[in-house]
Amino acid sequence: MAKLILNSYAAERNGAFVSVALCIGEDKSPLPRREVEIKRAADAEKAFADYCADLAATGKPAVATMRIGKGDRSPPGFKVLNGVRGFHEVNC
Repeated sequence: MAKLILNSYAAERNGAFVSVALCIGEDKSPLPRREVEIKRAADAEKAFADYCADLAATGKPAVATMRIGKGDRSPPGFKVLNGVRGFHEVNC
């Protein structure tokens, strides 16, 4: 089993671009970090969709990301999922 780490960051849309607030010190993220144990890429996809739904429910513009915990191996198919290669916009 691998540990999936889900994070969110405050964001805002500036025309065609999305500005992401990455803060050191103060935690201004719309949702706290969430860790989930996964076995398959489908488990990660469902956990990410649930996290994005919770993030959308806040009504705040944000971006969400996911990654595998240090020392864990990602399941087959994980690296092509939405949210792995960059920021996924929510409410932007």
